[in-house]
Amino acid sequence: MDPHTARCRGLQRRKPRTGLATIAALALFFVFATNAAWSDSTDLPRNGGRVTDEARIISPGVVSELQKLLSTHEKKYSNLVFVVTLTSLRGNDIKTAAHELGRYWNIGFGTGSRNVFFIISPTERQVRIHVGKELQTPLSDAIAARIIADTIVPHFRDGRFEQGILDGARMVVSTLENQGATDELDPGSILFLSLAAGSVFLAIFNIRRRRRRRATGEPNIQHQDSTMRGDNEGGSPDSDGEGDGSGGGSGGW
Repeated sequence: MDPHTARCRGLQRRKPRTGLATIAALALFFVFATNAAWSDSTDLPRNGGRVTDEARIISPGVVSELQKLLSTHEKKYSNLVFVVTLTSLRGNDIKTAAHELGRYWNIGFGTGSRNVFFIISPTERQVRIHVGKELQTPLSDAIAARIIADTIVPHFRDGRFEQGILDGARMVVSTLENQGATDELDPGSILFLSLAAGSVFLAIFNIRRRRRRRATGEPNIQHQDSTMRGDNEGGSPDSDGEGDGSGGGSGGW
């Protein structure tokens, strides 16, 4: 065998080694990528129950008070409300942070969900009420945003985090329980109350309109009320829902 032929055969025998090296490199890359992804997910706090205080802004006494409030509500209405404080949002907006935390804790917000996250991140000065699908009627996007703006944020701006969290949790629970009390009425009672309220409203409206016509000499012309036409000068609140079916509201201070 001449030297040239021997050298060519040697190169052919070494090709599988190159292939094995490539496979090994790809395997190592996959391992590192998997570890990086796992590190990102496990960077989130573990589920601490009804109250998870990663930011350490809630005293033990207030934690106990919150746990009692949320536990009592859960037993009576089967709604799960979680209070969560985060050290940071991990580079996300607060809606995405709530979504990712729900996935990590295996807590859903889609069809059939009766879960609520009340999330606070003092570092980014952001707060969110993240609402499951089945609770979006009593705790709508607009109501969640109003609770944040009127009840929670004023306390947070003054540095009263515990009071803001307590009052916010109480307002969320109260809103859900008021709807629950309405749901417990039988259909006949609801119909009667609706008709009675409507009759009172129409009577008051007609009396005021007659008085206005007498005072101004306005002719008796039937006007269609703007609310009946569906006009809404102020506009309606934008839906805050995510791809997971959640709703809710967010705010900052």
